[in-house]
Amino acid sequence: MIDIIRKNYCIFQVFVYAIGFCCAICEAATQVSSQKYRSLRSNEVNWRSGPGYENPIEWIYKRFGLPVLVIREFSNWAYIRDSYGTCGWVNKNFLSNKKTVVVTSEESHMNSRPDGTGRTVAILKKGVICRIYKITNGRCYVSTQDKKYSGWIEKSDCWGGADFSGDDYQ
Repeated sequence: MIDIIRKNYCIFQVFVYAIGFCCAICEAATQVSSQKYRSLRSNEVNWRSGPGYENPIEWIYKRFGLPVLVIREFSNWAYIRDSYGTCGWVNKNFLSNKKTVVVTSEESHMNSRPDGTGRTVAILKKGVICRIYKITNGRCYVSTQDKKYSGWIEKSDCWGGADFSGDDYQ
């Protein structure tokens, strides 16, 4: 009799775990469909191997405003990817809604006009982070973080908040 109870209990546990696993897959699939770009709010952000302070720090980012793609969220944690494809978990308190881009080409010529016919305002080097305000015809209106320069750059020269379907940022 005790063997039958143990067997039924084991079957019950497997069933409960299977339901939990299916729910986790459904939740992850839903979260993946709502990916969004955010930026780092601090000069120092810890990337962890999992959601929670008990998980080890795998990387420390020291780039205020760096754009990241939020792939999924869990409680107060976000699983994010950077422009190099590196993924990790960060606390959502270290993410900002400010839309930024990072220059990914070796050089990007910032122009005073959206059609590219104006004067060159600046030449941005790879790794420069800019705030993005508008996208028109494959060009982004941006300003450098120090707000010293603003103008239009090619969308293909950058990664981050420029990959969206609207025309204006708030």
